[in-house]
Amino acid sequence: MSTSPEDEQSQIAPQESHEAHPSLEEIVQEAGLRLEDLDPEVVLRLQLLHEKSPTLVDEYHALQMEKKLFGYYAEKEPARAYSEGERRTIEVGTLFTDIGKTGPKAARRETQECITEIFGIDKNIDPQTPVLKFLEEHFPEDHPQRVVLLGEAGVKPDMTMRQFWNMHSGWTLEIVSAGGIPPEAIPAAALHHMVEGMNPQGILGEDDRFTRYYGENVAFDRAEKMVIMLDKYDAARRRGSKTHEEAIAYLRTHLGNNTHFKDDEEFLKLIDDIAVVLKDHPGYAN
Repeated sequence: MSTSPEDEQSQIAPQESHEAHPSLEEIVQEAGLRLEDLDPEVVLRLQLLHEKSPTLVDEYHALQMEKKLFGYYAEKEPARAYSEGERRTIEVGTLFTDIGKTGPKAARRETQECITEIFGIDKNIDPQTPVLKFLEEHFPEDHPQRVVLLGEAGVKPDMTMRQFWNMHSGWTLEIVSAGGIPPEAIPAAALHHMVEGMNPQGILGEDDRFTRYYGENVAFDRAEKMVIMLDKYDAARRRGSKTHEEAIAYLRTHLGNNTHFKDDEEFLKLIDDIAVVLKDHPGYAN
């Protein structure tokens, strides 16, 4: 299994996520949406994420980096410029990648809060730590009740934290599939850990085409790949405390560990472009 920025939490102390703290409305607007147009249940989950974790602020900064890349292609490589539909898929997909960190769609509010609080912890975490031990260490006063709440979501106390973390991609798919999200953006949100092999409900076939209907989006392509690479880049910079050069090296190694995608020209080109365009991107400590 390849090392992820979450794994690196066991080795490197996290830094402050961001200098600015945009409002939820500003974050949603950055993705080209309006809060009032979203499903009320989706809004409640976004509010929960924003209140209890830095997740949506991370997405906000990823959206800004995407716009920087869009501008680069439009100016320097117009033949590769992203269409309006691709940009919308990327931006909306980015906003919702981690909405699953509030738990499964059927989770009641108390369970959602419990799961969101766990994902929001920024202290060093060994990914092989059992969930029960994690709860005992970080929630000593009420960990028995949290075990029950997590059980409602299918999380067993003897699972590792890595197994727990991996569940959020499937939960994201459940939520965005029922939340009035543009269908073209659903795969971009749900497959953001595809390089690690996270293919919730098998929505991506072996031929890289989707096994379900997502409007005009029929195959895994550069829109989904940009969401994945910028998610990994930002996590390496912010949670892994890597320099730009170290983060780019991490992206190459991480991709190289996936036998299906290691020679993918679109992924490789995107890493090269991120290396150039984001070299002096502000907001990182190093």
